[in-house]
Amino acid sequence: MINIKSIARQAFGRYIENFFTHSDEVVPSVVELVVPFAEKDEVKRLGAKWNSDRKVWFVPTGQATSTFTRWLPKPSKAPASKPVQMIHAPVWLLTSTERCYRCGQDTPVFALSAQVLVDFERDDDGEIYYQQITTRQHGHISLYNLEMLDVHVASLLKQLAPNFRRDYSKSQSKRAYMNHWQHCAAKLGDYFMHCEPGGAFCPSISNAREVLDQMKTTLVDQGEYKLKGAFGLLG
Repeated sequence: MINIKSIARQAFGRYIENFFTHSDEVVPSVVELVVPFAEKDEVKRLGAKWNSDRKVWFVPTGQATSTFTRWLPKPSKAPASKPVQMIHAPVWLLTSTERCYRCGQDTPVFALSAQVLVDFERDDDGEIYYQQITTRQHGHISLYNLEMLDVHVASLLKQLAPNFRRDYSKSQSKRAYMNHWQHCAAKLGDYFMHCEPGGAFCPSISNAREVLDQMKTTLVDQGEYKLKGAFGLLG
């Protein structure tokens, strides 16, 4: 496993920052205000307009917002959680089997891997530190305990591996992608399959990497995708 403290600062960090801070969220073209009912006449006198559909006062385009400082929305104290990694295609879907502890039947189980993983973190000044991990240099990249996946990758998983989906994990106290038994829908967490020798995606044999390669089918063959989760390496 690569030590995160060995991450080097690179100009590539600016590219990553742009990649992760990009959002598809629609941003209002005008600044909306938070106005108590008793102060509506005052903001109207200063030039604010009323949006009858959204039931909110707003600053018209071209007018300075400084006039309405008292009524500007306060920024959120806790910034929204952002993805901390991205993967570069090819992205592979791995398929293996496990025996259900509840019903005793074998069921297909799934996992993800990619050719390149970029893992990064920010320091207190907002600078980005990152490490780029490739299968060529570091071996098989195992992706597990995934909290979030790019919508395109997630939609493909829904089609090809519907039993590998997000659900609540008691051990992690959060929702994450996990396998579900085909016959009884019982949950199967990633830890034992990925981290315990002999697990479905952790072969305890000398040619483990070759075995994992045989499990792979290409999920996407080009592009880069956001995700948030854990990873491991098998050389």
